Amino acid sequence: GKATITASTSYGKLSEKVDIYVYEPTTGVEISKEEIIMNVGDTTNLQCNVLPLGTSDGRVLWSSSDDNVAVIDNDGNIFAKNPGTCSLTCTSVSKGYKAVCKLVVNQPVESVQLSDSLIVCNELASIFELKATIYPENATNKEVKWESSNEAVCKVIGGTVITIGSSPIFAGFIE
Repeated sequence: GKATITASTSYGKLSEKVDIYVYEPTTGVEISKEEIIMNVGDTTNLQCNVLPLGTSDGRVLWSSSDDNVAVIDNDGNIFAKNPGTCSLTCTSVSKGYKAVCKLVVNQPVESVQLSDSLIVCNELASIFELKATIYPENATNKEVKWESSNEAVCKVIGGTVITIGSSPIFAGFIE
């Protein structure tokens, strides 16, 4: 609350005033998320509240444990820079209370390339090996999902193609 203290002379002709503000002291901070997963290049926002709500000093400072992975500005805006993991910390200016959010930054797959674009086979029950290369090389999830468009013609298991007839093979990446 607020109060004004007035000191005046006994005749009331001279006086001086001072305003007094009394607020609840800071007791902690709370963060909006304890864990965030982002992709390189993404941005998002993290909120931090000083407790109790409405305290006199609701200011916080933000920091990242690894600025190569992600940076966070004074408004809680996060920019994911490189794949990795770091901690984002919100610290109250009053009394230094802290709350932490774990951040995981992934490098998404941008493309997949097969070792062969066309296989011509004149024999049934032939076996071929295909290799799928994921780009960029530092992609976080390099797991490949193999699929035949017609398993009556050929099957594919982990890049090994067994021909039964003729059919295109597709490889994609799992996000």
